Amino acid sequence: MRKNNASLGCLRGQDGVALLISLLVVVILTVTVTEFLYSAWVDRSFAFGFRDSAKALYALRSAVEASKKIVADDLKNDMKNNQLVDTLKEPWAQPGFPVPVDDTYMFLTITDESSKLDLNRLVTAGGYTDQRWLDAFSRLLRNLQLDQSISLYVLNWISASDDGPAKTPYYASLPRPYKCKNAKLDSLEELKRVKGITPEVFEKIKNFVSIKSSGYVNVNTAPKEVLMSLSDDLTDGLADALIATRTNTPFGSKEGIQSVSGFAAIFPKISNMIGVNTNSFSVSVSVTINEVTRKATALLSPRTTTDATVVFFKVN
Repeated sequence: MRKNNASLGCLRGQDGVALLISLLVVVILTVTVTEFLYSAWVDRSFAFGFRDSAKALYALRSAVEASKKIVADDLKNDMKNNQLVDTLKEPWAQPGFPVPVDDTYMFLTITDESSKLDLNRLVTAGGYTDQRWLDAFSRLLRNLQLDQSISLYVLNWISASDDGPAKTPYYASLPRPYKCKNAKLDSLEELKRVKGITPEVFEKIKNFVSIKSSGYVNVNTAPKEVLMSLSDDLTDGLADALIATRTNTPFGSKEGIQSVSGFAAIFPKISNMIGVNTNSFSVSVSVTINEVTRKATALLSPRTTTDATVVFFKVN
């Protein structure tokens, strides 16, 4: 009887081991299948993500090509009508207009770069400081309640001269040293390398400054902050009056601003700093395809009646 009980216990022990092994096999198979399914899902998601990212990039480049045609056609129409004027009422100036792509839309914004202060104009082609634009940038900083010394730091960055408070010795003393560029800005983001331009300062000035313009400020498109930077005499009230006038009837020539009360006296002081058209545009575009969102910026300058030159293109 004891022998039978021992045999029964042995069998039960073997059954327990077999059950445990079976459970382990099931667990291993479950883990293996789960890992396989997860890996397949990841691979599929990666493939779809790569596909959508590639489609988004293609869409962004297509948007820039469309922008080139838009600004070229605008110039063609202006020349046909014998009126070289660019205003905020024109089709290209409408912010965030949708452009269809497959089953979604891109959102495209074209901005007149001559509506801003061109910081590369702080130095003339001959390498000299252009006091007009340096003073204008200093006023802009003052009106934005920022340190006006930043205007000199930017001048030092782009000037070939070795003189100034923010040249190579300053940048060489930083924890991560680098050289002063001593050449013109290639992108707006480059300003972040200049002394005094913190991320907060950059955010405050980025919509009012440019690296490429027509060489003057377009009074038909410039915001109030830029207009007021042109002269100490151009007050808050005068800027508002000019904007109200151009909203109803854009200026056909720069001399036209003299019709606005108070500008007859100011015009001689700023006449060589203003215009009513542009030859430089920035492009901002955003597209979302499924779960992928991509954005890009581009700078177009100059333009002809058939095309526009891409100065740079950057996917953000």
